Amino acid sequence: LGFNRVPQAAAAALQAQGEATQASAAAAAAAATAAAAAGEGAAGADAAGAGAHASAPHAPQGPTFADLLARSLAAVQETRAWFDTAHGYAMVRQSRAPTSLPQVLAINAAVTDPADVAWWADGGEVDATGAERSPRLPWALRVEAVAGSRYEVAAAQGGSAEELAARGNLLEGGPGSGVVRGVYELRALIAHVRDADEADAATATG
Repeated sequence: LGFNRVPQAAAAALQAQGEATQASAAAAAAAATAAAAAGEGAAGADAAGAGAHASAPHAPQGPTFADLLARSLAAVQETRAWFDTAHGYAMVRQSRAPTSLPQVLAINAAVTDPADVAWWADGGEVDATGAERSPRLPWALRVEAVAGSRYEVAAAQGGSAEELAARGNLLEGGPGSGVVRGVYELRALIAHVRDADEADAATATG
């Protein structure tokens, strides 16, 4: 999987656009609440909300792609180590987090057979309730990390960079806090690569 990083200037513009969108949505929600309290347009608001809920895709069960990515980037290892002051062994936890983010995220999703491809592509179909399920692979990712005073990694996924920008920051911390942020868009997907000899061998043994 190849995710290209959105340029910093473009990401900042998307962030500003997202904040403006959030402000507009908050104002609209406040106006709708006031109208509902006055008894005006309550039924229409309920109907619109029900329609939006019915058309929203349902994510597949289990952790999302962004969850798995964040866990991979935030490496935590526990081991026993000797402490001279205590004259004995004790458990030590080592935490690691990225201090910078690359321009391209090249991710190995461990796809080795058609079943793996089908699992990652799960979604886009209608489930038993009639709602559409969203695919496991996202079109856009937002990754944030901090290392030093604390070690944290957070990731979110969405249908576009604009959508992720509208959600705001994932980790607390402004300029100078050590938090690195990046928005990425999916640009390439290689599901399975086999040469002719491997394909013939698989056919013969299959």
